[in-house]
Amino acid sequence: MPAADEGSLDARIEYGFCRMYKPVLDDAPWRVFDTMAEYRAWCAAHLPAYLGFQAAAKCPARGFNPNKPA
Repeated sequence: MPAADEGSLDARIEYGFCRMYKPVLDDAPWRVFDTMAEYRAWCAAHLPAYLGFQAAAKCPARGFNPNKPA
């Protein structure tokens, strides 16, 4: 296909992304936190888990055995 048939860059950008409303995140123009701990606590308390802002489960690294001496 010739390049002219591909559409303008603006059209490709406009139609190339799926914009989706994200509850809570999209409800305020910005937020400020003094520490990363505050931010993480806010995420855990306010954001739905499916957005992926929850803390990762704490699990030891693969092959790590805390009872085995180094």
